[in-house]
Amino acid sequence: RTAAQRQAAKYLGIVNANADTPQWPNMIAEARLHLAVGDIATGTEILKSTLDRFGEADGLDGASRLYAELDLVDGLLEQGDTGTAVPYIDSLLAKSPNMLRVKQLAIKIKCGFPVYREGRVTQVPGEDTLEAYKTAQELVGQLIRLADAEAQREGKTRWEHQPFYEARLQHAYLLWKWGRLDSNQAGKKDRLIESIEVQAADFGASAGVDPSIPALFRWLKSQR
Repeated sequence: RTAAQRQAAKYLGIVNANADTPQWPNMIAEARLHLAVGDIATGTEILKSTLDRFGEADGLDGASRLYAELDLVDGLLEQGDTGTAVPYIDSLLAKSPNMLRVKQLAIKIKCGFPVYREGRVTQVPGEDTLEAYKTAQELVGQLIRLADAEAQREGKTRWEHQPFYEARLQHAYLLWKWGRLDSNQAGKKDRLIESIEVQAADFGASAGVDPSIPALFRWLKSQR
């Protein structure tokens, strides 16, 4: 499938490059093919140039623009470029504040996030201001409530539900970052992780969560 997607991206790129009047649906389709095969930089650049070039008068508005912007923000975060993503996520928060994907991306951009790859933890920076942390705190609270409600609908407890661990991990990371700027927040990260360990000493490993989640919890627990 990946080989077919690469070939499709190549052919669509030729079509778009040689069209007298390029069409934004074709350009977005090409960008998403690049993203799908891991060519993040190319896909992101095509999305950004398409969003800059086409607007409401061209029909690139509403849901089409919303999802293109979400894909662009995803691509920017994959490259650790939260700075470029800030105005896009602020616009998305204004347009679609109740959308789950918007909330998840906004929290990452406001306070940064850790990623676990090939046995190493890398921190992706965020806006990292007190105002950004306050926004992230409100959003992460909403994510936790949404995760609890989803677990209940599926007949599970929060301790069996990966989105709950994901939200709490982001919450703990936020508290740690915030505590380094504001002494009133100091120690809250440790207390939160301790409270989680009472119910889930392995941070969800026995519940089948993605192995990176327990690894990141253990790393964050050791940070001062």
